Amino acid sequence: METVFRLNADDLNKLVDSIMKIPTLAESIMNDYLHNKGANIVIKKITEEMPVGVNDNKKYKGYPKTHAKYSISLEFAKMNLGFAIKTTRTPFFGYLYFPAFGEGTSKRNVPNEFFERGAEKGRVPIVDDLAKLLEEKIKGGIQQWQK
Repeated sequence: METVFRLNADDLNKLVDSIMKIPTLAESIMNDYLHNKGANIVIKKITEEMPVGVNDNKKYKGYPKTHAKYSISLEFAKMNLGFAIKTTRTPFFGYLYFPAFGEGTSKRNVPNEFFERGAEKGRVPIVDDLAKLLEEKIKGGIQQWQK
């Protein structure tokens, strides 16, 4: 499973005044924040939404002995003004791959869109943090960022 987090038009409208004050540096400041802090916020929100099932895989060799919610089961890939959150390859948590389709380790599951819910819950704090960060950079002086 993978979910992509990108700043949408509404997010950019909230930030446009700050972006216009430092147009040459705004993109790099925003990318730096999204890749170093924003992705971790969304991973935390997705993990909070992640359901916990009964772990009966202990009898099968090679399967993880812990649940994905309590393991490092998500990672991110950098994108311009965004990132993609996806499941890790090892350990393999099969039930994380297609939860939005109701697929996974058992059939006839109800679709569970916890990836999307987690990404949306992370959107507001990320945009608020970006607005504060851009304003701090404007007030603190652009010279410090250029060093």
